[in-house]
Amino acid sequence: MTRVRGRSVRVLAAIGAGIVIASLAPAMAADARAPMYGAPKAGTCYRVAGKIAWGQNSTTAKPVVCSKKHTLWIVKVVKVPAKYKWSSNKYWNYAGSRCATATKRKLGDFGKKYGMSAYYSFELGPTKAQRTKGAHWVSCEIGIQAGGENLVVTKQKIPTKVTGALPKRLRLCGTVHSDELSTTNCALPHNVRAAKDEVVAATSANIAGKATTFCAEASRPWMTQWSWIAPERAIITCLY
Repeated sequence: MTRVRGRSVRVLAAIGAGIVIASLAPAMAADARAPMYGAPKAGTCYRVAGKIAWGQNSTTAKPVVCSKKHTLWIVKVVKVPAKYKWSSNKYWNYAGSRCATATKRKLGDFGKKYGMSAYYSFELGPTKAQRTKGAHWVSCEIGIQAGGENLVVTKQKIPTKVTGALPKRLRLCGTVHSDELSTTNCALPHNVRAAKDEVVAATSANIAGKATTFCAEASRPWMTQWSWIAPERAIITCLY
């Protein structure tokens, strides 16, 4: 028996399942009550553990210049209109659509080529303390998967585009143990690799079923990763 594993980017916070936003401390200060209070600058980077990027609500980590060791590239910072509440779908969907455009511009694709890569996109928001001072923004990040909730540590200033042939360190692979999939990049130990992918219309209610149907053609045991790239739109990748 195989299990389907899906990861969901924060663009669909309430629609997708699985990922809690990471919120990060400021790279620059702004006037109190300003919507960009504490927001980092696009073009800087973060060095945070994957478990923070995927699972924590806030951290005191500060952005660094991208020539230093880091795990995430900050590709855009979105000012979210005040009419959208922090906890609402509209807040995250507004930011997420703009993060998707920025990710596509930076990587050259945010569809099928991206889906075969080990890149993963994140959307990070202000801390509670920053929100009490009026912060109303989302920063858009890209990292490289390294197994479990780990991210590759790099000094590369900008991410490599996915439009050309990808080196092993940027191709999507995985390790399967006890019917559980841990996605990683193909330069690290693995026993399955990305074989095909597809962009589909989906919701949190039917994405698992669509992944099962799409990947069931594999002639040997398979696993899936799915990533939300827009409201009700996801990339399903089959690994076997």
